[in-house]
Amino acid sequence: MRTMIVDDEIPALKLLEKHVNAQEGLTLIYTTTIGEEVVEKVKELDIELLLLDINIGNVLGIELAEEINRINPTVNIVFVTAYSEYAVTAFEVNAIDYLLKPVTKNRFAKMIKKVGSRKEEKVEQQRPLIFDIFSEGQIFKNQHTLLELRTKKALELLFILWHFSDGGLNKEQLVEYLWPDQVKESSTMMLHTTIYQIRQVFKKNKLQNPIIYKQGRYILTYPVETPLNKLKGLLKEPITLHNIMKVLDIYKERYFAMSDYLWAEEYSQHFHQIVLEYLMKAIKQNCVDQSIMTRILYKFKEDLLLEEDYVEIVYYYYQQNNQHIRAMEFLKETDEYWRNELDIPYSHFIDRLTS
Repeated sequence: MRTMIVDDEIPALKLLEKHVNAQEGLTLIYTTTIGEEVVEKVKELDIELLLLDINIGNVLGIELAEEINRINPTVNIVFVTAYSEYAVTAFEVNAIDYLLKPVTKNRFAKMIKKVGSRKEEKVEQQRPLIFDIFSEGQIFKNQHTLLELRTKKALELLFILWHFSDGGLNKEQLVEYLWPDQVKESSTMMLHTTIYQIRQVFKKNKLQNPIIYKQGRYILTYPVETPLNKLKGLLKEPITLHNIMKVLDIYKERYFAMSDYLWAEEYSQHFHQIVLEYLMKAIKQNCVDQSIMTRILYKFKEDLLLEEDYVEIVYYYYQQNNQHIRAMEFLKETDEYWRNELDIPYSHFIDRLTS
């Protein structure tokens, strides 16, 4: 395995050289004390194993690891440092291991075994995960296989990172969304534990690491397939009976409605209104048949009864299609809802429609 050592402390660098040269299967390609040249040398020399000090002069090893992960995620990165408090940060950038100085022969051998076991792992072709965002709020490996995560928070964390996929989220934002009532130290530990559990589940399922830590932010890098883009596309297409049926088939529930995620509420309400306006336009243009109208009323009845404009659209749809009895029944249902649920004892609006 083509190996490179980066450490600005000469004694530590020489000790690592000794371990590398004594280890069967490793070939020492390059050593340096200069952090600024690391990224270029990794690319130029086709490095497979990088032993990287956390601090190299004015350069942070964590930042170098982020850059190397971005350009070549197959490089095995192992951090070496005298400070144990960097351990959590090291694993955030998906390092394989973390060695404390001075590195002993036995500890070095254990690290190599760990690197070897990862190298032998066969990762499945990176097919997109399927995020069920308009129903139960679950994640599937394929159309029929559920990805079973250990906790509900692990599931929510993946959903959050997908929802905020434009640039990811920092640690403070994530713990505020996931554990708003916990103290900082406790919530931070739970975040690290949850990310570790997610990575272990993906590893067990022979899936690539889904979360990277880059420039202080957590980012979901695994490809995801959801019905959201398809639904957005349908809402922009011409209104036809076929397209309306597709919209209703996809939009089973509001966006993450079954999960009660507070961070999703604003977008859920916004998108629900977009779908509702589309369906009202379809009804107004008389593009729905009786079966579709029944489905719309079943799913959106309360929404329709809360808006006078919507009530009027539905009422005139029935009138225009010679369903006068059904039109009057709908107004009666509206009047009863307003009286019982909204405490509106009398409506001039309904009188106007029937006059």
